[in-house]
Amino acid sequence: TLAIKPAPLTSSLSIPTLSTFVRNIKPNIDIHSLTWAKALNALKVSSVIESSQYFNVPMEQLQQLFNNAEHVHQHYPRVGKHLPLIPAFPMLSHSHNETESDVNLAKSSKVFIYLCNKFDKSIGVERLTLANVRLSMEILNYAVPGKDYALRCPNSKVSRMFIRFCQLLGLKDRHLKFKFHRADLTIEQSHRIENRWRKTITDYGFITNNFVIASESEGRYLGNHDGSGFLEIALVNNGYKRVQRHQSLFSFLHFLLILSYQEE
Repeated sequence: TLAIKPAPLTSSLSIPTLSTFVRNIKPNIDIHSLTWAKALNALKVSSVIESSQYFNVPMEQLQQLFNNAEHVHQHYPRVGKHLPLIPAFPMLSHSHNETESDVNLAKSSKVFIYLCNKFDKSIGVERLTLANVRLSMEILNYAVPGKDYALRCPNSKVSRMFIRFCQLLGLKDRHLKFKFHRADLTIEQSHRIENRWRKTITDYGFITNNFVIASESEGRYLGNHDGSGFLEIALVNNGYKRVQRHQSLFSFLHFLLILSYQEE
């Protein structure tokens, strides 16, 4: 069964889209997710009032975003070191012009901006709403900070929702890496589950070129799962030479969890 209860998470979202995150306060403005990221990032050194005025976002909504960040910081991931209060964003311009092209921006910053723009274009289209973004981001409960900032989830339904989210966001094959840990499955079970995962990946529009099998020693102490082993998923950019830059990709997921978070 699913490890989280969807109903309480979505009950307060009558029309769960990015625009309605703002619409309750100022109905005639359109705020980009990148602006919310910048306003949230500014709270490292500024007050909610100062940041809301500088980035021209509703103060009540920014305060709620910060409250969400506090809850996420306290509860994610399930084990190990908690996520930081403010996501480890890459360097972002303080400009209000979200469409400007800054040739001096680092690649990690450009990729983060690209992901925010993809999110803005996709949210509310087909099935991508804040409500199911929230459910997909539950995978961060199983985040493994380190190389590639991988997500190693024992719940196959959560993993599938996350892969579906990546499809709806329009990510490409090169953005995702998969590693299957058979854990305590027998060889026969492992082959069957491996084929099932490969089918899931292709059903959601990705190819399995980046699908590998983990060594037995890697999955020896991963704990319990739902019968499907562990599918480790990493959101990556192959152009990055330094591991730290993968942190900017992870910060995007962390930010979406905060943006879509609803208390149970």
